[in-house]
Amino acid sequence: MNPLISVVIPTFNREKVLKRAIDSVVSQTYDNWELIIVDNCSVDDTENLVYGYNNPNIKITSIDNDGVIGLSRNVGIQKAN
Repeated sequence: MNPLISVVIPTFNREKVLKRAIDSVVSQTYDNWELIIVDNCSVDDTENLVYGYNNPNIKITSIDNDGVIGLSRNVGIQKAN
């Protein structure tokens, strides 16, 4: 079995480009992955976009980090399997 690869994407109000990033991960030929999206309280349609994939490998978590991108990455790493 292939080792699990975790991809962490921090985001804030980037719904349109986030779709492109998610599609890129989903379209990879490697099949043992998880995608962790760390959303910094977006007010666009980010959450609905993510849930619309209906993919158990894609997870979203919210954080209010006052724009500290490193904190978002750390949360994503902590949630990684």
